[in-house]
Formats: sequence, structure tokens, C-alpha cells
Amino acid sequence: MNNASMTVPTTITVDRETRDRLVAAKMEGGYPSLDALLRELLVAYRRARLREASDLMRRKMKEKGLTLKDLIR
Repeated sequence: MNNASMTVPTTITVDRETRDRLVAAKMEGGYPSLDALLRELLVAYRRARLREASDLMRRKMKEKGLTLKDLIR
């Protein structure tokens, strides 16, 4: 087993309400653990950030009258 596949349990501090909401989301979503839920939430967060950046780029390109072909050249 290499170090990349080993996990080391850790503790984080969150408000009780946050913990309760995470546990409820875990159960509702059928996740095997909070770690699995949090990993999926992080993926969704990164996708949302990428979508925001993409939307901003499209708006700026439109303002400047640029197309994708203009950027590739």
C-alpha cells in the first residue's frame, strides 16, 4: 500500500447545526460516510467555480466581439 492510498483520520470543528445538516445529507444521499459526501460536495464546488469562470470568459469575449476561433489563432 502506498502513502497516496492511505488515509489518516482527522478532526474538524463545525457547529452542531452544520454537523447535523451534514449527517442528514449523508443519510438522504445514501453516502457511506461523511468523507464521501464531502468529497462529492468539493467536486460540485469546483465545477460551480469553473462554470462561473467560463461564464465570465464568455461574457468578456462577447463584450469584445471575440469568438473561440479568435482565441485559438
